Amino acid sequence: TLIEAMMSGTTAVAFPVGNVIELIKHKDTGYIARYEDAEDFAAGLYWALSAPWSHAALARGLRSHLAAYTHNEPDTTITRHLELYDAILEK
Repeated sequence: TLIEAMMSGTTAVAFPVGNVIELIKHKDTGYIARYEDAEDFAAGLYWALSAPWSHAALARGLRSHLAAYTHNEPDTTITRHLELYDAILEK
């Protein structure tokens, strides 16, 4: 659901697992909490939810959307999947 949140312009807070570190730039497009650190996760939520209609928060949401779209742009995604399938078939 990270991609969906980012595509909608929602500031995401997440632990550094899976593709989180590829998608979120800490305190730019979201917040990456220290792994399994509930206090840091809570701090991230506080950061993300503070002044949600401020210019900084709205700009962050736009940057988040653009980062998610760039990472999942349909033509690029299709090309990457086809390359992966070809590589698997060659093995």
